[in-house]
Amino acid sequence: MVTTMAPYPPARAASTAGGYVLGRRSVVLTFGVAALGLGACDSEPADDRETPSQADSAGQPGPPRPLADTDLLLETWQDTQELELLAGDVSPPPEARESLTETTRILGIQEAVLARLVRAQRGATAPLPKEVSRATQPPDVVSQTGAPRSDLGRLATALSPVEDTPQKLSAVSGSNLPTLLSLHGVRYACAERLGSPPGRTMLAGPTRAAAITLLAGLRQAVYGFEVLAARSSGEERERHRSALMTLRPLTRTVTELAGPAAPAAPLGYGWEQRLETESDRRRAARELAGALPAAVMAGASARAGDVDAIDGSLQALAAVLGVGVAVGVPVSGFPGLTVPAFIE
Repeated sequence: MVTTMAPYPPARAASTAGGYVLGRRSVVLTFGVAALGLGACDSEPADDRETPSQADSAGQPGPPRPLADTDLLLETWQDTQELELLAGDVSPPPEARESLTETTRILGIQEAVLARLVRAQRGATAPLPKEVSRATQPPDVVSQTGAPRSDLGRLATALSPVEDTPQKLSAVSGSNLPTLLSLHGVRYACAERLGSPPGRTMLAGPTRAAAITLLAGLRQAVYGFEVLAARSSGEERERHRSALMTLRPLTRTVTELAGPAAPAAPLGYGWEQRLETESDRRRAARELAGALPAAVMAGASARAGDVDAIDGSLQALAAVLGVGVAVGVPVSGFPGLTVPAFIE
């Protein structure tokens, strides 16, 4: 039997200047020529990076200015190194080993990307601060004898400083916001998997037109998981119902945020896929959940300066990543973005 559930028509955008392509599943996160810039998500990216030299009003070249967000990218890179060390010192209980391994892998990808970004932003000849090592860690991270003094809860808390992150990201330029949104969104999800979910608040953004792509992706996923739940039983059905328990309230909230800009929900979807076996349904669930991070990240650079939109994007990304993990979707270092193969 064939069930019809059409995937939402994919949003697409391309730009040779910004170095990105938004396709069905993810944004291609590419390195630009000048700054190894990670790709944005809009058809007209907000690229406010300074050029190496700026002309003054008299037409004379001024002194070189740093590219946008250089200091924050450096700080984030160093924080990532510290988190890697912290994760390496944790001795988790058996039930948390897989989650810790995944967190460590994600941090490794993030560190590699940030290292290249920082080096590119600062220029090949600019001196870099000493990279973080156990020798440079403060005493509260590593004891004087070298014995670890960290635990799983401490790592989880360090991964998701929810009070500071949205405000800090509100000062990030549109060209770098997608990268840092994705980075922190997956860290929120990692913290939840490690047993310390970030405190969630009612989403206040993104609003109006900025919420439409996310809303479309959520509606498709809700419809799909409803079909899957109806076609399954036992533990399999419970997994699909669990996904709906996350996706339904999130969809209602995003619909309210979109307001009058929200289109009417379609009556059905025409995605032709066999759902006869559990394997078929598992594959369908992964496709539905796997498309959601890109829906969250679409248009992310336009959220620069909007604390509510940034906070809502972080929470939404963490939520949909949790749905994906539950149905077996691998998590990348930058969900919704595609890291170049030589990093992964």
